[in-house]
Amino acid sequence: MQRGRKAQVSVFVIVAIVVIGVVVGYFAVSNVINKNSFAGKSFGEQTEIIQAGVLDCYEDVYRQGLDLIGVQGGYYGTPFGAYLDTGLNTIPFYYFDELNYVPTREFVEEELAYFADSPEINCFDLINEYGLSYDYIYKLPDVSVGEEEVRITTNLQLTLSKGEDTSQIDFSKFPISVKSSINEMIYFGSYIGYSHHINKGNLCMSCLISIASGNNLKVEINNDIEDVLLVTLLDENKENIPQSYNFFLSNNVKESDYLIPQEILEINEEVFEESELVIGEAP
Repeated sequence: MQRGRKAQVSVFVIVAIVVIGVVVGYFAVSNVINKNSFAGKSFGEQTEIIQAGVLDCYEDVYRQGLDLIGVQGGYYGTPFGAYLDTGLNTIPFYYFDELNYVPTREFVEEELAYFADSPEINCFDLINEYGLSYDYIYKLPDVSVGEEEVRITTNLQLTLSKGEDTSQIDFSKFPISVKSSINEMIYFGSYIGYSHHINKGNLCMSCLISIASGNNLKVEINNDIEDVLLVTLLDENKENIPQSYNFFLSNNVKESDYLIPQEILEINEEVFEESELVIGEAP
């Protein structure tokens, strides 16, 4: 059991390091813009550069948020039920001796909005680099998880000024779309958790594989940790984000230093009703 646990935790540590590395890399590349070239441009041209840079930054933030939320089974913050803490990621149990809270589409939308509002994320670094003054009005972005994409509206009004010149940019006019199958992953994940519950720990793998295939997904189940199943949903489309969606199932788990059971919340049965309808349409 110990060896399996270490192997599994290592996988998530590597994933988290890659996610963090990409975010850090983005800001490092963003700061390489030639300052002399920027200074020689008109205020209008400088404003366009800042607008494009801030939009690119937020798109990257949303992509990284989707990746992280996929790795963590629909959560950005601490899961509501039991979870495995790797030190860098928290992977929820959808079933932990009883049915845990499984994230709904609406919940995931809120989690992505809060990820973008994290204090560690600052898309105004580019403005500071080039000496422009600015003021802004900001509130949480509007996030809509659709069938084939996630659409995010950045609720930011940014005012740039330099000397007597002033320009206001309303970023809500430039919604960002990210190709994603997280909608199917959410419903499929809730279906698997519910199936595990009603079938007392038994899963029909051929059924799950067929359903996954019908939704352009792959399903993998790993049992390296004793009495624990790691379920991973993989997107067949390599352009979509996230590429993976993970959660645990278990009928018989003893508490330990890496399994953290929290207060179990009452599950919202509506998500399963909707999930069954979606899954039932798969060939």
